[in-house]
Amino acid sequence: MRRVERSARVHGTDRDEGAMAIAQIIERFQAVGYIDDQGYAVMYAGSLFRRGSSLRAIRYKLAQKGVPEDAIETALAGLAESVADPDRQAAVAYARRRRIGPWRQERREEARDRDLAALGRQGFSYGIARWVVDAESPEICEASLTSGD
Repeated sequence: MRRVERSARVHGTDRDEGAMAIAQIIERFQAVGYIDDQGYAVMYAGSLFRRGSSLRAIRYKLAQKGVPEDAIETALAGLAESVADPDRQAAVAYARRRRIGPWRQERREEARDRDLAALGRQGFSYGIARWVVDAESPEICEASLTSGD
C-alpha cells in the first residue's frame, strides 16, 4: 500500500484502483497457497526454538510479524506437543550457542549473574535460568532433558 500511495502522489494514479489490485493479488496468492500464516508460524516458531528462543519470545516475535493469534497458538501447541519441555530445551540451546552457564570455560561464578540476566532477557523464567546456569556440566544439563528431571 505504501507503493500505491507513492504512485498516486507522484504519478497521479487512482489509490482505490491500486488497493483493489493488491486485494486481488492477495486473494490469488492465498488460494494458491503462497500466503499461509499457519505454515509460516509453524516454520518460524521451529526455527526460533532451535536457536534457543523461549515460548514467550516466540509468541512476541510472531505477533510482531503480524501473524494471527490463532496461528500463533496452534504453532506453540504443536511445539509443546513435539517437545517434552520446550522452554528448558530452548534454554539449553541458547546457553550452548552463547556459551553461558556450564558451557562457559572459565570464571563461571563471576559471570553467574550475567548469565542469569541473559537468559531472563530471552524470556526464560528465573527457575529455568537458574537450572541452566547452576548445572554442573553440559552433559548433565543435556542428559536431564532426556531423562525428564
